[in-house]
Amino acid sequence: MRFLDTMSLHIMCSGFTHAQRLQYQAFEKGSALKDDISEEEDLDEQYLSMLLANEKEKDVKAYAKMRNMQVRTLINSVNSRFY
Repeated sequence: MRFLDTMSLHIMCSGFTHAQRLQYQAFEKGSALKDDISEEEDLDEQYLSMLLANEKEKDVKAYAKMRNMQVRTLINSVNSRFY
């Protein structure tokens, strides 16, 4: 026995329902707009990646500074116990 796709059969015989037609039109309109917006999105993505790289660099520097401070504190406490 083969699978029968009843929705496809219904659309073939009766067409879309009102709600389905609205969804399909919104989908088609959205895909047409995506072509126009893609250049703007590319610029937005580049800007966002630059911002994220800058923030990551700041985080790395802050973490290194904090880690150095912790190491110095630990060394000082060890030195104070033995000397």
